[in-house]
Amino acid sequence: MKTKPFYFDDDATRPPDPLVKAEMMSFLELATGNPYSLHFYGQEARLKIAKARGQVARLIGAHPDEIIFTSGGTESNNTALFGAAMNSAQRRGRIVTTAIKHQSVLNPCRVLEKRGHAVSFVRATSDGMLDLERFTSELHDPLFSISATLANNDAGTLQPRPAI
Repeated sequence: MKTKPFYFDDDATRPPDPLVKAEMMSFLELATGNPYSLHFYGQEARLKIAKARGQVARLIGAHPDEIIFTSGGTESNNTALFGAAMNSAQRRGRIVTTAIKHQSVLNPCRVLEKRGHAVSFVRATSDGMLDLERFTSELHDPLFSISATLANNDAGTLQPRPAI
């Protein structure tokens, strides 16, 4: 008898919640225009995106202009890190991350380091746990980004979030 293999990388491929799926389907069926076009279909899509942006902003206490939609986690991490690094006030700050972060954070950090930004990559212990003493020692001014993962999908470790 064949057994179905276990799959533990649900973060990247988790099926959407049924309510989210229904909302997305209505959008995909009714607002198919390019939101940057001037025609009816484009304007309809633009209005739906603006509505969604407002809903997200209200949910997290932000202004709609502060909400940027991306295609996924990698694009989001790149946008956040490179965007913050372009801010002239942030150029003096450092980035502190962990060596066990996802490549979508580590790769932009490596690029920023090559461009002259100070980046600290804090190692994990042999059991996959963040070295909290070393991590804490890196948290001194000036900082502009701190990035640590709560749950590591490769090692299966859960980091001590309150301590971090």
